[in-house]
Amino acid sequence: MKKFLLFAVITFSLTACVDKDPQDPGVEYASQMYHSLPYDPYSQIDPNSYNADGLNMRLPVPGTVSRQQNGEDLSIEMSLNYPFAKDSLEYAAKVLKNPLSMSDTSVMSQGKDLYIKYCQHCHGEAGDGQGPVAKKYGGVANLKSVADKTEGHIYHVITMGKGRMWAHGSQILPKDRWKIVTYVNTLRGYTPPAN
Repeated sequence: MKKFLLFAVITFSLTACVDKDPQDPGVEYASQMYHSLPYDPYSQIDPNSYNADGLNMRLPVPGTVSRQQNGEDLSIEMSLNYPFAKDSLEYAAKVLKNPLSMSDTSVMSQGKDLYIKYCQHCHGEAGDGQGPVAKKYGGVANLKSVADKTEGHIYHVITMGKGRMWAHGSQILPKDRWKIVTYVNTLRGYTPPAN
């Protein structure tokens, strides 16, 4: 019996390393560590046994609001695929450039409407940090005090939040965030540098 066990151990040891594919992980003892058990809607590792087609992604319910604007699919743009982390404010402030012009009146009017909808309740009509929420919440930025900050700084703060301000990246489309930045420039007395 001892000779058989010794033979088995030696055989296993020699054959375990022969012609092994370096990309093959071998036996997965805890596969849930590699592939999460909850179904992730954006990935498809294993077939979903609950859905008839086996997919995690489902078609929207008929009659739901489409995430399209001018025929353009915004589902990717709506996701949080923002390339900068919350703590990379200084870098984002240097890199991000506003693609919109302050001289475009439609951008300014849309920016004002978006500001009223998303920002005015905290920052106030004049951007002085005296909105109705600010009176109860406290610590809301006066936009005139950030007149020296770049447009990229303002965009990053809208997207990721800062201090007492919560992130709005999941609520406001990137193009609309730039429109808000363009309107906020007028409130804070900022003139973009000439290119």
